[in-house]
Amino acid sequence: TDITGFGLLGHARNVADASQVTLTFRADKIPVFEGALEFTAKKMVSGAYAQTQDLLNGLVSLPANLDERLHRIIFDAETSGGLLICVAADRGDDLLRELLARGVKDAVEVGFVEKRGEAMLKVV
Repeated sequence: TDITGFGLLGHARNVADASQVTLTFRADKIPVFEGALEFTAKKMVSGAYAQTQDLLNGLVSLPANLDERLHRIIFDAETSGGLLICVAADRGDDLLRELLARGVKDAVEVGFVEKRGEAMLKVV
């Protein structure tokens, strides 16, 4: 799914719901545009930030020490142009290599898929 309009967690929710799995994101692997952390530190977010939090209430497990700036980024709908791809675990390294070989220089593994747990989405 493309990460526009509903933000990372909003789109991830749709994937997790349709697939009946839990998507787990590694906070330290989530790519962030240069300057985005500075903007969110000033609490500069879209009006959809609060709406996305409401939409995902009870569906997301977050670590207690999650950087508040990153919290704003992963819930805000003002993300732009990223692509979230889920593949079988044994194909992830191949996909990443292929994307990098084709010039997708920012391709990164941000997490993994698990059997559905208590939360539909987790950030660790």
